[in-house]
Amino acid sequence: MFLIAHRGYSGRYPENTLLSFRKALEAGADFMELDVHLSRDGHVVVIHDATLNRTTDGKGKVAEKTLEELKPVSAGYPEKFGGQFEGERIPTLDEVLELLQGKAQLLVEIKSEAVTDQVEGGVEEKALAAVKARGMERDAAFLSFELRALERLKQLSPEVRTGALFGRRQGDDLPAIARKLGAEMLVCHYQLVLAQPDLVRGAHQRGLKVAVYTVDDLANLEKVSRTQPDGVATNYIREFLEYLQELKSP
Repeated sequence: MFLIAHRGYSGRYPENTLLSFRKALEAGADFMELDVHLSRDGHVVVIHDATLNRTTDGKGKVAEKTLEELKPVSAGYPEKFGGQFEGERIPTLDEVLELLQGKAQLLVEIKSEAVTDQVEGGVEEKALAAVKARGMERDAAFLSFELRALERLKQLSPEVRTGALFGRRQGDDLPAIARKLGAEMLVCHYQLVLAQPDLVRGAHQRGLKVAVYTVDDLANLEKVSRTQPDGVATNYIREFLEYLQELKSP
């Protein structure tokens, strides 16, 4: 079971910033998860929300700002960290790729709000192009709750790896949905996995990898690990890696 640094080392540093990813690398993370939107002028930027309001000192929709307008904004998450990290900025996807190239595997989430009817020049095409430009196709997989984004990615590049994201919804045959989309991975909220103990086994039987998000306490890590997923995402990557290392020690 591998651990995924969810938005970098986001429990201790501002999420989806170069600092957060750098600190996750220093902690020993081999897998990173990040989120992408498009700026108004078509740049792929790494931020979770569709607006600047929560994690930055700016206001308004990301999609309505040019990159030049986004770059002066502090991404230091002042609501959580005050002014401690006010020098952090919203990175472009290429800046994050440059930092992580040859050092980590990536899970790139295409945010649902970023997905439009536009194929040419859309977020999927541009994010995929950024990964390919750095020759990182084998080091990256694309995730989304927006299933048409996964279909589009496969149309653009059949060999690209994708993962279908699901929240706490129950009742549907999620592995079947993922396989129909051509996805290689099923990514589920940890509460869904705990509520459906056979979900991971069923996904494995269909040839899918399974990753679980977002586990931030050790008790839930132990519960989730019993279902034998392939990976678990956490905001506290150093603490979890140290815990697993302790378990391995004689």
